[in-house]
Amino acid sequence: SGLNILEQTDLRSQLKMIQCPQHYVFGKLDTLAPAETAEKIKSFTKNATSQIMLETAHAPFITKPKQFLDIMELFLHEH
Repeated sequence: SGLNILEQTDLRSQLKMIQCPQHYVFGKLDTLAPAETAEKIKSFTKNATSQIMLETAHAPFITKPKQFLDIMELFLHEH
């Protein structure tokens, strides 16, 4: 299944190849991609920023769509 691929494939070293600005949004309650990952991503790429949304889990764009869009619009306006 798709989750097996995620479990067996580590692409972190390839993050540094992404040249455009990146913004990662994590849900504080996410157990699949824990919010603590936000700080770790910064060690793999210099073009990344991140934000943690409270009261959301793995799909903050579904549970809090307005807040998520506000975050992304601000990022896009800044870049």
